[in-house]
Amino acid sequence: MPRFVNPPLMRQAEIKPPGSDRKAREAQPAPAARVTLATALLAAGTSWNAGNIGPVTSALSADFSVSLTAVGLLSGTVFFAGVLATTTVAPELAKRTGVAGAARLGCILCGAGNLLFALSPWFAGLLVARVLVGGGLGLALVLGPIFAREYGGVRLLGVFGAGVTLGMAAALGVGSVLEDAGVEWRVAFVASATAGVMALPFLPARMQFGGPERKARGPLRSMVRNASLWRVGLVYVGSFGVQLIVGAWLIHYLTEDDGMAVSVAGLLAFVMFGFSALARDLGGTLSARGVSPVVLVGIAPLLATTGLVAIAIDRSFAVALPAVVLMGIGFSTPYAVMMDEAQRLFPKQPLAPITVLQLAANAVPMVVIPIVGAALAAGSGEAALFALAAFCGIGGVANLKPAVPATDPAKADAKRSISRA
Repeated sequence: MPRFVNPPLMRQAEIKPPGSDRKAREAQPAPAARVTLATALLAAGTSWNAGNIGPVTSALSADFSVSLTAVGLLSGTVFFAGVLATTTVAPELAKRTGVAGAARLGCILCGAGNLLFALSPWFAGLLVARVLVGGGLGLALVLGPIFAREYGGVRLLGVFGAGVTLGMAAALGVGSVLEDAGVEWRVAFVASATAGVMALPFLPARMQFGGPERKARGPLRSMVRNASLWRVGLVYVGSFGVQLIVGAWLIHYLTEDDGMAVSVAGLLAFVMFGFSALARDLGGTLSARGVSPVVLVGIAPLLATTGLVAIAIDRSFAVALPAVVLMGIGFSTPYAVMMDEAQRLFPKQPLAPITVLQLAANAVPMVVIPIVGAALAAGSGEAALFALAAFCGIGGVANLKPAVPATDPAKADAKRSISRA
């Protein structure tokens, strides 16, 4: 059985551990490798949709004669409404169709939604398309961390997180290059549709999940009252939610008033998400090696605060480049530890706290992205960045005390070995 699988916890969630059936194990490729590949592609392909609007905000505004606030509805409110809708039903859907079935549905929603976006001649069609792709991403964001943790611990959580940010980085980079080259913006959304379905051939045939235990009383009530989960939620919203907000408007902010070429601004956005991907993977690795959560979850977000303040003061390339590096590292270093802490707070219901965190992290961009768009239109983009910086700083300070006691990686591995025996 793969090294990081924890059979007792998987039995609590009714997850079938990989390789538990001898005939299936002999007939198929190594499940751990297949799950790792499928999870990474699922993360990247679905999260692509969180970055593909940024490079074409001005083009959409001009082609459909709408304001930046209306474009913000596409990248924010409507998109995250779809994310929230499937976030709430993901556990039950996974129970009925299996995780592989729910994951396939997420891929299909992303592919179909982006094709609709590319073909629609009406702005209303774009709104419907964004709901669909948001729904696909919502399924991935809830189910991905659960299996990443069960099949690979905090290390694979880092890999999943890296896939999410790489998808956004690729969308921003590809979209910016196409836009700067004068390519019709609809071509970028055909590419988005392709990215959305690229995980389909690699998803395992069977990944069953029975959903969280129903015997526990008032799980949602206990989570709402749990101060530790609130603290984790603060830094998660500050890292994931704020990163999505910045990603939606960074290119426009840097290029307005002919400040930068779109391709250069897109490169900076790609650098931010690229370092973010590296930081998510690195955060999981460092945590597994025993680095304190105080450093990974408490101090790291302050780097994002520093980067946001710097780019609000000066948007020149010389300042923006180190700023986006700091933001990428600060946003994403806490990811693996946050996911692990949230699930350890409620070990009998590992999906429930992840669902709560995703609801919070996606609700904030849904509201704030159009507000930031309005601020940019009013010439107050700097003030918006200062506000986002303050929020990230508050989340980091709130987690200078770990939400749950840190685990010793060596002892955790020993416990898993005993469980396997």
